Amino acid sequence: MKVIKLQSWEEKFRKLIESCREIEIRWLRESQFQKVYGTVLYWMSPTLVSSVVLFGCVLLRSAPLDAATIFTIIGQSVGVFGSIAYVSQTSWIQSGTIQDNILYGKQMERTRYEKVVKACALDKDIEAFSHRDLTEIGQRGINMSGGQKQRIQLARAVYNDADIYLLDDPFSAVDAHTAATLFNVIFQLLEMAFL
Repeated sequence: MKVIKLQSWEEKFRKLIESCREIEIRWLRESQFQKVYGTVLYWMSPTLVSSVVLFGCVLLRSAPLDAATIFTIIGQSVGVFGSIAYVSQTSWIQSGTIQDNILYGKQMERTRYEKVVKACALDKDIEAFSHRDLTEIGQRGINMSGGQKQRIQLARAVYNDADIYLLDDPFSAVDAHTAATLFNVIFQLLEMAFL
């Protein structure tokens, strides 16, 4: 500093430092703008790509514009808030008792459990078994009919008392009478959800 002052170089060094600072500020500004552009492009690209593909399909008439095509093109991901109960098309039963399959790790609430068993039309089946709801289910429900397995699976979902129920055609593996019974259960489920 003493040498700079003795030689009267203050003004020259000030200009040199200011020019270096201007270059640094310009680089920092460009860097921040690039970050903003990258973020906007990252979040907007799914919408832009979907729009371009959708308009391309409309202009070229290369694909039919039905619900399946449009939802496949749009793709948003789905946000789910709350608990989910899933009933698959092919019944999923684990080895254990009927009660274990319905409770699925939840605490036993006897009155609720009995309402669920009755609502899912399992009460007559359970009475027919020698050990009632403590009857052991074979591997993958081998000693149960398709309708019994579907009703146990539906009872598991109902007992779960979820906010959202995903039903993947639970009527496919059952006969018409059981399908009507299961439909009534689902209808009651929806009624209880709106009360």
